[in-house]
Order: sequence, then C-alpha cells, then structure tokens
Amino acid sequence: GTIDLLESVNGDVRAAGGEITIGDRVGGDVVVAGGSVHLLSGSNVSGDVIVMGGRVVLDGVILGGVRVLGGQVVINGLVSGSVSAKVSESLTVNTGASVKGDLEYTAPAEADISSGALVSGTITFTQSGRVGKADFEAVLASIAGLFFFVKFLALLIASVLVVLLVRRLA
Repeated sequence: GTIDLLESVNGDVRAAGGEITIGDRVGGDVVVAGGSVHLLSGSNVSGDVIVMGGRVVLDGVILGGVRVLGGQVVINGLVSGSVSAKVSESLTVNTGASVKGDLEYTAPAEADISSGALVSGTITFTQSGRVGKADFEAVLASIAGLFFFVKFLALLIASVLVVLLVRRLA
C-alpha cells in the first residue's frame, strides 16, 4: 500500500509499505521499509532515520544520523549526523546536499558525489557486489525486534496503569 505522512508527528514513525512519503516534521526517529521511500524537502526529522527500500530519496532535514539499506539511494537534503549505507545499485549525493558527519557506504561502485555537495566527515567506500538477502533479513529482523519491544513496553505500561487504577478504585 501507499503511506503518505504529510502532517506533523510528535514522536517516532515506524511504517512499512509499497510507497512511503514523509513530508512534514517528525519529532523522533523514523524507521521505515518500502519499495519506494521519499522524505520530501519539507520534512524535518529530529532523530535518526533507519530505512530499507528499493529507491530511497532523502530531500529533507535529518537532525540525527541515517542508516540505509537500498537499491538506489539519493541524498539531496541535510543530514546533521553520519550516513551509513549498503547499496545494491547506486548512491548519489547531489548539489546542495550536506552530510555533517561521516559518509560510510558499501556499493558496487563509488558514489556520485556532486562537487556542490558537502560531506564534512570522512568518506569511506567499500566495494561489494549486490546487497545480499542476509543484509535485508538482518534489517528486517532489527525492525521487527524494535516493533515487538515497543509493543511489549506499551503493554507493560498499560498493565501497570490498570493495576494502579484498580487499587485506587478498590
């Protein structure tokens, strides 16, 4: 399916879908997996971005770091932290893009980094073949683990609140 998040979110965003678009402020982290993932130029993420996608385009502002596993990855916006990428096809950092931290990536070929782009930290390239199934499974396992942890924590908090409410009413 298609997920269009075009309004402000105070907390974290976790989503999976065919096409994911984020176009406004996110007050926490973004963890997404999709065939196509696009952070629009109006997006502003206060935390980190963890993304897995066939095509990933980062046009907005990310105040944390970025970890990405993808086919084609394009950075056009601002990343205040470091970028770590495993790419099966291509990584492009276009004119006007800025990475304040390090850019560490594994790809079949060197990234296309425009002369008008800024990477303040160290650029580290590791050549590889295509990103393997094991890499995708590891990211999916991490995302699933994060979802289960958050769900467990929510259930634990809800249980404590119910116990406190029952005691208060008794």
